[in-house]
Amino acid sequence: MKNYKSGDKITILINGQSYETYIDEHGVQRFPTNTVLDYLFNVGRLDLNQLCIDYQNGKFDKDDYMKLNMDLGYSICGFADLSSFEDYEIINPVWNEDDA
Repeated sequence: MKNYKSGDKITILINGQSYETYIDEHGVQRFPTNTVLDYLFNVGRLDLNQLCIDYQNGKFDKDDYMKLNMDLGYSICGFADLSSFEDYEIINPVWNEDDA
């Protein structure tokens, strides 16, 4: 199994689309964070519960909601656990290394 270190970049596939991820300083694989969204979230101006409700009520589509969650810097495991995306196929070389 490959040992990943902080800063390593890893490409994953979600429903056949490539996305860049990285290993953070704690060894967690994450999506890159959008600094504006991160700021809004940290100062309490971004209500994730309301955004989820709005998504469930059809105010924006699943792909836009997916991108929002990625831009928040979700860990890949955390993202995969979100019920909104449980039907998405995620191919992650980090997960598949033991199968090689």
